[in-house]
Amino acid sequence: MLPLLYANLILQSNTSIRKVLGLFLHRADLASHVRELTLRPNSIKQVPRGGYLDEMLVADVVERLATQGNFKELKSFVWEGQEGPKDRLWLTLRKACV
Repeated sequence: MLPLLYANLILQSNTSIRKVLGLFLHRADLASHVRELTLRPNSIKQVPRGGYLDEMLVADVVERLATQGNFKELKSFVWEGQEGPKDRLWLTLRKACV
């Protein structure tokens, strides 16, 4: 059941991004089921006043998870933030993921 639950994730709110990436930091076994991950930090439709999320911090967490081998099944990653992540994120994902 877990492989299906975590296979394709689209995280559109800052709250869901915080919760799910935080969960993956503590439960690497869950991150290992992710095949497709779409992140939309600071989506204009989803950000409550004062709820801005540091997009570079989000990108750093994704990079950390990938470096640790937690996204070994990841085949697709989509970033739809207001800022572009550092180039090293893309290099890390390319090296660490399928």
